[in-house]
Amino acid sequence: MKPTEKEIILAISEVHSGNGIEAKSIAEIILNLLKKPTEHKNMKLLLLEIRDRATFIPVFAMKMMPATSIEEYLLLKTGYGYDLPLVLLGRIEGGSTEYTPDSWNDRTFTTAHKYITENFDSMQTGDVVDVEFILGETTTKKISQRFED
Repeated sequence: MKPTEKEIILAISEVHSGNGIEAKSIAEIILNLLKKPTEHKNMKLLLLEIRDRATFIPVFAMKMMPATSIEEYLLLKTGYGYDLPLVLLGRIEGGSTEYTPDSWNDRTFTTAHKYITENFDSMQTGDVVDVEFILGETTTKKISQRFED
């Protein structure tokens, strides 16, 4: 069962005030929210696979389009500006995240981020973003590495 926004706020406030809910409970709430990523139609999370020459990079992409004044306020205060929606892209294992494709100083991430931003609404978790194919360097799109292992 998906927790309500009120339940999430209550859980976080209890953790914050030290009233006994452990980090594990927060993680469970977040995992429950991720099970149905399309329920929040304006913020959608995808887990994707970027492939390039001898490259496999598991990434997350999050389309950020505020649905409430709170979300808009927080995105604007963070510096995202009014050019929404944006697609935040980062490695699943952590490290850099960017919302502007040209911020990457890297052919693989720049190309993949542009492609993901342009095609986000037609993509789904598990899709392969093949940089060589996008750039026309190959004629056959790579399959997921999970089928090659």
